[in-house]
Amino acid sequence: MLLAALSLGSIPAHAVITAGSKNIGAVWFVGDSITQGNADGDSTGGVRADVYAKLAGATYTFTLTGHSTANTEGLPATGSGISGNLYQYHSGVSGAVIGTNTSTRTGITQNIPTWWASSSSRLSVVKPNVILILIGSNDANSDIDITHASQRLTTLINTIYAQPGVGNPTILVGLIPPNHVSSTGTANVALYNAAVPGVVRSFKNAGKDVYLVDQFTLLNNNFTTAMNSDGLHPNATGNGYMSQNWFNAIASCANQARPPIPYGLTGKIVNAQASLSWEVVPGAYNGYNVKRSTTSGGPYTTIANNVSGASYIDAGNNGSTTYYYVVSAVNAAGEGANSAQIAVGSSTLDTAGIYQLQNVASQLVLNQQGSLTNGSKITQWSSASTSDNLRWKFIPTSNGYYQINSVKSGKDAVVQGASTSAGAGIIQWSFGTSGDDQWKPVLNSDGTYTFSNLKSGLLLEDPGSSTSTSTQMDQWTANGGNNQKWKLIRVN
Repeated sequence: MLLAALSLGSIPAHAVITAGSKNIGAVWFVGDSITQGNADGDSTGGVRADVYAKLAGATYTFTLTGHSTANTEGLPATGSGISGNLYQYHSGVSGAVIGTNTSTRTGITQNIPTWWASSSSRLSVVKPNVILILIGSNDANSDIDITHASQRLTTLINTIYAQPGVGNPTILVGLIPPNHVSSTGTANVALYNAAVPGVVRSFKNAGKDVYLVDQFTLLNNNFTTAMNSDGLHPNATGNGYMSQNWFNAIASCANQARPPIPYGLTGKIVNAQASLSWEVVPGAYNGYNVKRSTTSGGPYTTIANNVSGASYIDAGNNGSTTYYYVVSAVNAAGEGANSAQIAVGSSTLDTAGIYQLQNVASQLVLNQQGSLTNGSKITQWSSASTSDNLRWKFIPTSNGYYQINSVKSGKDAVVQGASTSAGAGIIQWSFGTSGDDQWKPVLNSDGTYTFSNLKSGLLLEDPGSSTSTSTQMDQWTANGGNNQKWKLIRVN
C-alpha cells in the first residue's frame, strides 16, 4: 500500500506527534545493521519495511528520511532523488557504534552533522518529526568502553538537538536486543540497557519529547525463535516484534492505540511506605493505574487510577506485608497491558540499579576479580575502585530470592559445589537450578542486609571479618556479626 506523497511543508520539522492526528510527518531510523537489515536473513523485508507496512495499513500519513538507501528492504521507490524517494531513506549503518568513527566502524554521532546537511542526503530537505534510535549493539558486542556508552548516547541525542531546524521531534530510544555471542556481550547489553532509561529520563525531565521503547524483553524471552544463530541479530520473527514495538509507541503517541506496557517498575519501602516508580510510557495521556495483590500473579486490586506521573507512594504498605504490584498506562484508546510484577516488602531489592555490596566488618566490597569464567573465587576489594568486577545487580527469581549477578561477567555469586556446609566458599557461576545461586535479603534495623542462601540456609559472609583483599567469601550460620552484614551502595 502506497501513501500519498507528503508535502515537505505540511508539518514543520519541530512538531512532535500530535495526539488525535495520523499525520506524523517524516520518520528517521537511526542505528546499525539491525536497522539497516543487512544481516537478519529476513527475506520478507526487515524492521523498516515492517513499520512502513503497519503505518500504511493503519492509514497514517508519513514519509521516511535519512542519509542512505542501503538495503531498501522492498520499500517502494515512489520517485527519484532525495525529494522524490519517500520511503527508502534511513540511517541504519552496518557495524556502526554510538560515538565517533574508528578504523573499521562508523560513529553515528560524528556523522550526524554531515548527514543533516549533505546535498545527497534526504535529511537536508526533509527533517524528521519522529526519530527511532536503536544503537549500542556493536559497542556491547565489541566491548567498547561500555561503562560510558550511555554517556555517548546522551551526546548522540544532544547532537541531534543541536542541528539547525530540528526543533523538538518525538524521539523513541530502544533498549538494544540481547547478545548471546559471549558472556561479555551478554553482560554489556545488561549494563547498557540498565543505563538507557536514565538517559531518556534526563531528556524527558528537560522538556523533550523522548520515550523509552523496550526492544529487549520480547526478543530475550523468545531468543531461540526470534534471533539468528549468530546470537546478535534478530531474524524475521524478531523483526516483527521490534516493528510492532515501534508502531505501538508511535500509535500511542498519536492517541490511536492503547499505551505500551510500562517498563522498569521498581519499588522499595521508604519511611514505612511503598515507593514505586517506572519509566514514562509514550502516549499515556490519561496517566497510570496502580494495582496490587497479596498473592503473586494476582488477582490485583486497583489502588490508584489515572496517576499523572511515573511514580506513586502506597501509604498502605509499611513493609510488614509483601505486596505484589503492577502498573498499566491509559489514554483515550483505553488501558494498556499490565507491567511486569514486582514484590515490595521489607526485604525487597531494587532490580533496576547497579550496586557495590560493602561488608560492614571489612568495609571492602564484593569482588569477582575481573574473571569471565565459571569457578572464579569471589573476594573483596576497596569500594574506591569503579571497576565492573565490583558492580552487581539483583535479578529476582521467586519467593523473595535474588541472583547476585556480576555486571562484569554476567555470572552469579554461588556456593561452591552447591554445598550446605558452613565455611564453603563463594564463587561465580552461570545461573542454574540447584538453588545455591539464589539469595534472600533480610533488612536489618541499621539499614544493612544479610543474604541467606536458598540451598543451604546459611549467610553470605566475610570469614573472620578479614580485611585482606585476597580472602574468599564464604557462607556461615547466622551469628549477628558485622561480617554477615552488607551495605548496598548504588553506583548508577
